Amino acid sequence: MGIEFFSNFYDPDKFLAIESEKELQTILKKKLKHFGKSKDKVRKLYEYKIWFQETGYKPDKNSILIFCESLKRLKQLKNGLKETEDLIIKLGNQYEEVQLIKNLPHIKDLSATIIFSEIGDIKRFSSWQKLYAYFGLDPRNSQSGKLELRGKMSKAGIPHIRSLLYMISMSAISSNRGAYREYFLKRKEEGKPSKIIMFAIVQKIIRKIYFTLKYKNLK
Repeated sequence: MGIEFFSNFYDPDKFLAIESEKELQTILKKKLKHFGKSKDKVRKLYEYKIWFQETGYKPDKNSILIFCESLKRLKQLKNGLKETEDLIIKLGNQYEEVQLIKNLPHIKDLSATIIFSEIGDIKRFSSWQKLYAYFGLDPRNSQSGKLELRGKMSKAGIPHIRSLLYMISMSAISSNRGAYREYFLKRKEEGKPSKIIMFAIVQKIIRKIYFTLKYKNLK
């Protein structure tokens, strides 16, 4: 919407002359092909207009045209990124292992493909702890068989996988229900720090991935 708006309606004086959200909405409907009925977008644009008036800032036409061109380039980059992600997902879906991983709770297509691309053959890892360490999530002071992290992460593995797994764990506890959310709430009630609980959940997710690939089932 922003690109179309600034492409077709880049006169600062006319923009600042708008007196109400209703007037702005009428203008947008005439000028934009796919405006829809988004009151939030109208309100946001009108807030910009008020901000321009209050601050006394009035961009010239060249500045707006440069901004518009930057938005177009950004949109092109986003479209290119989406095409790349779609291609990665398409390639990943050819593998049974990706299908198994994405069937686990809170793991989507792209995430499953990225995780599998880093793991490869699960036989490379003799235990889930080895996989955990491979990702650089193993604590420096750990206790065998425990889900608690007693020390800082070694961070010797793969940074983008650590970030991805953390995002998956965030998604898991943000859902309205589920085992991971129940676990998080229970440990919070016990007074455990959120960071410790989050990485315990990451550990649970890695264990699930490991045993799912190792035994080719979802148990």
